[in-house]
Amino acid sequence: DIELDEYGHGTQVAGVIDTIAPRVNLNSYKVMDGTDGNSINMLKAIVDATNDQVNIINVSLGSYKNMEIDDERFTVEAFRKVVNYARKNNILIVASAGNESRDISTGNEKHIPGGLESVITVGATKKSGDIADYSNYGSNVSIYGPAGGYGDNYKITGQIDAREMMMTYYPTSLVSPLGKAADFPDGYTLSFGTSLATPEVSA
Repeated sequence: DIELDEYGHGTQVAGVIDTIAPRVNLNSYKVMDGTDGNSINMLKAIVDATNDQVNIINVSLGSYKNMEIDDERFTVEAFRKVVNYARKNNILIVASAGNESRDISTGNEKHIPGGLESVITVGATKKSGDIADYSNYGSNVSIYGPAGGYGDNYKITGQIDAREMMMTYYPTSLVSPLGKAADFPDGYTLSFGTSLATPEVSA
């Protein structure tokens, strides 16, 4: 089934939008399988969504491309073209900044599509309102949204503070270890990250 969410990520993202804006219509475009995605699928999804005349394209994923490698530089240019295609059709693209604690405005590696011109790039904050330790940052990050984390003591004790995380949807076909530990019913989990801050902005 090509529409099955084998990873759970897309369902989590959709859950955030549905919670904040339950009356909006959601279109889903499959770009990942159970383990990975690729640039071709991402590019095609942006074009397809533009052709479907959506209002906002939420992209809660991304990758890094080295601008000194020809193939990767060409991929960045391809993303610029599809982003411009969407913008010319009055469609906003909102994309995650990434979770590697990196300044994505500097260096030879370009984060795409978040970080590109004309993309609303979203970083993450903790429950306290401070920028999350894991969140990417930089002059090309447009806004930060609350997305939680494992808690301030996680790096010291290794213990997760569930109160610092976000509750969202999860595929009923998959088992969420965190959801199970929290005794949630099937279809819910705890999570965090710029991928979940992004749909807050989109919604």
